Amino acid sequence: MEKKWKQIKGAQAIRNVIAHAAGHIDKKAHAKQLKIIDCNDNLEAAYYARTHLNIDSEYVFNLVTAMRGFTDKLLAECEKLPNKKINKD
Repeated sequence: MEKKWKQIKGAQAIRNVIAHAAGHIDKKAHAKQLKIIDCNDNLEAAYYARTHLNIDSEYVFNLVTAMRGFTDKLLAECEKLPNKKINKD
């Protein structure tokens, strides 16, 4: 579950590059995101006049799978709580 959570948190950092910098990466300001990109085969920092983030569609599919796995485990843990009725819809 920790690996999935790390992947989700990494996606949040990648999302911030897209939302706040239009996918343009500053080496100093986005050092954390560059580490994430370096560790992921489906992300690329393309160096043109400035550095731009390229995202392969497989990255999104892998993220959705991680999010689904995380929420499934979270739901299973919540169902173990006493006197808790969980609405699965």
